[in-house]
Amino acid sequence: MRGVGRWLGAAALLGSGLIGLGACDGEEPTADAGGRDAASGTDAGPAGPRDAGDADDGGASGDGGPTGDPDDFEILFHQDFDALPAGAFDASTFEAVWEQEPRPFGPSRWDRAEVVGGGDRLLRLTYPASGGPNDGGGQWTHHLGEDPRTGAPFTELYLSYRVRLGDAFDSCLPYGCQSNEACKADVRALTDDERAALGVAGTGSAVVDYCNGAQLKGKLPGFCGGTCPTGGVDSSDGFSARMEWAGAPSPSFYLYYPDRPGPWGDSTAWRGPDDEPVVFERGAWVVITHRVVLNTTYGADANGVAEGYWNGRRVAARDDVQWRREGAGYGLDYLLFSVFINGNDNYPIDGHVNEIAFDDFVVYRWAEGRAPVEGNALGGETIVLPAEARGE
Repeated sequence: MRGVGRWLGAAALLGSGLIGLGACDGEEPTADAGGRDAASGTDAGPAGPRDAGDADDGGASGDGGPTGDPDDFEILFHQDFDALPAGAFDASTFEAVWEQEPRPFGPSRWDRAEVVGGGDRLLRLTYPASGGPNDGGGQWTHHLGEDPRTGAPFTELYLSYRVRLGDAFDSCLPYGCQSNEACKADVRALTDDERAALGVAGTGSAVVDYCNGAQLKGKLPGFCGGTCPTGGVDSSDGFSARMEWAGAPSPSFYLYYPDRPGPWGDSTAWRGPDDEPVVFERGAWVVITHRVVLNTTYGADANGVAEGYWNGRRVAARDDVQWRREGAGYGLDYLLFSVFINGNDNYPIDGHVNEIAFDDFVVYRWAEGRAPVEGNALGGETIVLPAEARGE
C-alpha cells in the first residue's frame, strides 16, 4: 500500500511557514491527476529558510532543519558554488561544478546557467516560461559512482538543495490559477481579439484546451538510475525521482519506474497537516530534501521508499515504489539536474523569462552506525540535516 506521511501539528507547521495561500490569484488550484509530462498534485504553503536577499546574493544561512554533528554524516557530493568564478557557464565551469565534462541529458541548455553573487555565490538559471527541456531551462546529470562500502551501486541516499523562485516567477497563464470552470468563463467573456492574443480561436474546444493547460508545470532536480527515464519513455531499465511544481506553484514527487501506472510520471503531492497543500513562496529560499531507498521486494509487494522534506519537515512519504525489477543491476547512479517549464505542452507567455536560483547541493547518507532509520522503513516527521545543507 502507499505509505502515508504522519503530519506534525498544524500550529508547528504554521510557525515554520509551511502552510500558506496557494494559487496565483489567491484561490487554491485544482489537482491535476495526470496529463502530459505533468501529473501533479496541488499543495500550498510558503517557505523561506533564509532571507530572500538579492537575485545575485546567496543570502544568509537559515533554519532549514536542525543541524547534526558532522560525524553523523558521510558527504558524497557538495557544491555551494562559492569557490567558482562568477559568470555564465562555459565548459570549464560546468566541469568544476558537476565534476564531469558537459554532457547534457538530452538536447537541453546547460548554457542558461550562471554563477552569481559575491562571497556567498549561487547558481542561477533564467529561461522562458515555456518550451520544455529543449528550449527552456537545463537538464544534465552528475554521476555518483559506486558505493565504497560495497563496491556496488548506491541503494539509499539523501539529496538536499536550496531553491528560490524569482520574485516575478510566472507559473500560470493568464486566467490559469483559478478553477477550470472560472478560467473557461473568463476566457469566453473576452473579445475575439483578446482571445486571439492568448492563442484561443473561438469559444469552444480551444477554450477547454487552453484552460486545461493554463496551470503551468515544471521540473526540479532529483535522483535517477539505469536509463534515467523521463519524457514519457519506457522505464523498464531505470528510474527517475525528480520533483514537479504546478500552478501555485505547488511541489510533488514526479516518478518514473518500472511498471508505473500510465505513460507519464507518477505524481505524489507534497502536503502538510490535514492534507494542507505546500507551495513555493516567490523570492524566498526553501531547503528541499529527498530520501530515496531502492526496493528489495518487487511487483505488488515493492517496498521502495521516497520521502520528501520541506525545511526539515516531512511532507511526502511512500514505501511502495518499484524503483527496479528483480535482478536489475543499477542503483542510485546520478544526481539529475532537471529544471524547465512544461514538457510536451508548450504554452508561450508573451516572452516572459523566469528566474530560479539554487545553492548548497548535497548528496549524503548517515555515517555507519549513526542512522536513526535504515533500509526500507520510513523515517521520522522531521529530519536532521548536515551543516552543508544549511549553507553553514
